[in-house]
Amino acid sequence: MGNYISRSDAETRLSRVYDTIYENDGIVDNDLVDADIDAAEGEVDAYLAQRYLIPVTDSNALRVIKSWTLTLLEVHAYGRIPGRELPESISTRAKTVRDQLQKAADGSIALGAAETPTEAANGTDFLIVEGDDPVMGRDNLKGW
Repeated sequence: MGNYISRSDAETRLSRVYDTIYENDGIVDNDLVDADIDAAEGEVDAYLAQRYLIPVTDSNALRVIKSWTLTLLEVHAYGRIPGRELPESISTRAKTVRDQLQKAADGSIALGAAETPTEAANGTDFLIVEGDDPVMGRDNLKGW
């Protein structure tokens, strides 16, 4: 199941069109629902990973992340309906969500969740270099 939203969240958000989108031979295809949840969460994580440890678990941050993820889920869900264009209201909300995600990624808005350590500080903690002492160095290459 998803990190930010569940199938029941998806069903609630898509209410009237949920069965139309995901039903296959009279049964809701949970694999399709899960695929759309995964796609929406993947897009959110792609933005947030630039600044935050993912998945984000801070309860205050999750409130807005859940809303963003559900909006992006709608985009993926409506894309499953052949020949149907994305409703303008969803398209507008999705653009707003992506703008907000970009701002969260570049630090213009904060989620209140723990940020990732910088790569330089974090990378050296796990870097182990083993080898023979250098044959050539600053002292023995003078004059070359």
